[in-house]
Amino acid sequence: VNLGLTKEPLYLMGSGKYFRLMYILSDIWKDSGWNAIIYFAALSAIDKEQVEAAEVDGASRMQIILHVNLPVLVPTIMVMLILKCGQVMNIGYEKVYLLQNDANLLGSEVISTFVYKMGIESNEFSFSTATGLLNSVINAIVLVLANTFSKRVTQSGLW
Repeated sequence: VNLGLTKEPLYLMGSGKYFRLMYILSDIWKDSGWNAIIYFAALSAIDKEQVEAAEVDGASRMQIILHVNLPVLVPTIMVMLILKCGQVMNIGYEKVYLLQNDANLLGSEVISTFVYKMGIESNEFSFSTATGLLNSVINAIVLVLANTFSKRVTQSGLW
């Protein structure tokens, strides 16, 4: 792909150097629609009378966002943060495995593809299971820590 930035083409999927960038950009693109729906639903819970009262009192648009909209969004933001923190070690096997090739293998190997390759391709079932279990335990610990942080900061959490 030649984006006009260099004289030679950039092989975005043929180099491990660009794999992370491509994965992150595609993940943002994939999740932005769903996240927008969640945040728009939370914004619809804002009382219109509060916005009108702030406008009558002379609040600017930025002040309305900071003092009316944001306090309503904070619990939703924290729940979404907790849910993302619970998936921090679970990067998504399917997309990584489909984007992998021999050229970008060094930059694209993650725990879930390693577990698959060790378990299915190498028949190392016990090692693969132990690696997957360790991944799940770390995810659970991160989830509990994120929920504890959320409860301390906003007095709201998943449990």
